[in-house]
Amino acid sequence: MNAKRYLQRIEKYGCCIEQKKQQLKELSEKMLSVSAINAGEKVSGGGMFDFSENVLRKIELENEINADIVRFERLKNDIVDQIQSMDNAVYISILFKRYVEGKTFEAISEEIHYELGSVYNKHGKALMAFSRYVLRSDEEK
Repeated sequence: MNAKRYLQRIEKYGCCIEQKKQQLKELSEKMLSVSAINAGEKVSGGGMFDFSENVLRKIELENEINADIVRFERLKNDIVDQIQSMDNAVYISILFKRYVEGKTFEAISEEIHYELGSVYNKHGKALMAFSRYVLRSDEEK
């Protein structure tokens, strides 16, 4: 796996968690609307079954989200440690801001007071250094 794809896992994991949270929100809203409609009605047949299935799905989804958050935090901490193990402070700053904080190159340029072209250049060099010194050393362990 190349360095850029490796570091982008933080964003991917975060995105997946947010999507599951959205699913959970929609399921919760659906359950509330169904229970509000059926609150005073006598239901014969499968009404209760559908609701109980939704409750089980909600619990499963909550458990998935919680497990994903734990894995996400572990991954994020590992990547932060790897970035911070590098020798070049500018590389550390650029990689951290880009992949951990999710900032644009323009925002990074403003924050570290470098020209945008220089940030692009140093980002490329930082990725090569990360790949060479961090990823390769992890493969050797």
